[in-house]
Amino acid sequence: MVDPKFIRENPDRMRQIILSGRSKPDKADVDAWLKLDEKRSELIRTRDEINQRKNELAQIGKKGGNIDEIREKGQQLKKDSAELEESLALIEKQWQAILDWMPNVPHPDMPVGEGEHDNPVIKAWTPDGGEVKQELGKVGDTHNWMPERSIHWDSDDFVPKHHLDLGESLGVIDNNQGAKVSGSRFTYIFADLARLQFAVQQLLFGELLRRGFQPIIPPLLVKDKALYGTSHFPEQVDQVYQIKNDYLEDQDQSLYLVGSSEPSNFSFFMDKTLDHDQLPVKNVCLYTVFQIRGRIVGSRHQRD
Repeated sequence: MVDPKFIRENPDRMRQIILSGRSKPDKADVDAWLKLDEKRSELIRTRDEINQRKNELAQIGKKGGNIDEIREKGQQLKKDSAELEESLALIEKQWQAILDWMPNVPHPDMPVGEGEHDNPVIKAWTPDGGEVKQELGKVGDTHNWMPERSIHWDSDDFVPKHHLDLGESLGVIDNNQGAKVSGSRFTYIFADLARLQFAVQQLLFGELLRRGFQPIIPPLLVKDKALYGTSHFPEQVDQVYQIKNDYLEDQDQSLYLVGSSEPSNFSFFMDKTLDHDQLPVKNVCLYTVFQIRGRIVGSRHQRD
């Protein structure tokens, strides 16, 4: 989450970042937030003044002041304090709602584009030539560096198949039954393909362990604080499965099925401070993830 101090001191810069496409201008309304921020500061100052007057009144009482007068003033301060806290709570809720949409400040060298296709490619790996580091253009241009056909097949008659067609012809993928059971974009994987998937996962897992990564199995369900802290909320709130029932400890709190391992793994360090000599932290997990609309469903390795 962006530091509120940065917005106060650099409102024009924040407006520029938002308009570059890093957030929604109608949600991350800088002008509306600044007005709420000023009102919030005024209410906090008033609250501090009321608390100071309460303390002064208490000191007068200890010194033997007029009890009736002290009681009357104390009741009025209590009433003023309750009204102020109610107003402050409302302002802070609106203040926080806009702040949640404020984007992080990008590095000055980060290129500005309309989408993923504008991202420059720094380097690429080709199956027949290894790593390429020269000027590659943008995402979508890298197909120019790929071989036209499989480098492991000598015949010119070889025609690659789509992985679903290949899987169904080999009897290791059943997309139709997956659709019957779960809907579109779900499938059954079994036999040799299932063994291949586990083998690749184990190969990667073992390699990362050799490189010093620590295995970790994080929770599948997290509170909304973890999703806000990892920048998944508020924008992706409609893409996450929400769990809410009578068995939760806090009835005002929901739990969410994670769409990637970042919320659980990053939040292991939530409310903690790491010393410099503890860095870098290298974790690896094999993780089941859930996301609505079939964008991410399944298991994958995640390095954090």
